[in-house]
Amino acid sequence: MWPGYALRSLGLFLCVAALLFALGGLVQINPIWQWGPYAPYLGTNGAQPDWYLGWLIGALRLMPHFDVVIGGYTLIPNRFWGGVLFLALVFGFLYGWPAIERRLERDHAQHNLLDRPRDNPRRTAVGGAVFAWVATIFFAGAADRAFVQFGVPYEGQLWGYRAASILVPIATYFLTRWVCERLREDEGHPGRGSGARAVARNREGGFEELSAERAGVAEADRG
Repeated sequence: MWPGYALRSLGLFLCVAALLFALGGLVQINPIWQWGPYAPYLGTNGAQPDWYLGWLIGALRLMPHFDVVIGGYTLIPNRFWGGVLFLALVFGFLYGWPAIERRLERDHAQHNLLDRPRDNPRRTAVGGAVFAWVATIFFAGAADRAFVQFGVPYEGQLWGYRAASILVPIATYFLTRWVCERLREDEGHPGRGSGARAVARNREGGFEELSAERAGVAEADRG
């Protein structure tokens, strides 16, 4: 580490610092003085956050107006549900799912190899449903842009996304689980779903193609 890598790291730090200082002094960024004074009437609707805030903005927009008010004091404002609780639910589920799955499956053994999606249909379906839920709320964050670009009524979009945030994850769960179970079932039938064929050596030393029934019997005898 010393002195070779320490000196290299110090040299890299000085080069990066010099580049940043040069960019700050020579490159023009956002020349607002060329645009004149600010005029509110020139601003357009269609607020759109950065992509990494899309799901947060979508959650804030989809949450109906609901404040917890006791004695004239607002204890829990409406922003809490979409801005804090939604994030806590998503990250809490991601962190807690391994422990939840171990309890559901009653499998506390150590596994060093990853399963394919079809090997555990329920896990894959739950992951697909959570992704579909977050993705639906993410797209709701661009409701303003859809209103400006395509003229879709904003209120109608909100109610549509609210319904989709419930129905889409449920449909995704059952569809994903059905697909995974079908793929797992097809593995027991050689040749189904692909161009593969099961063959066996005959008494003359050659090979002959087996029917699906004979291939299943041969697989059962070998197991």
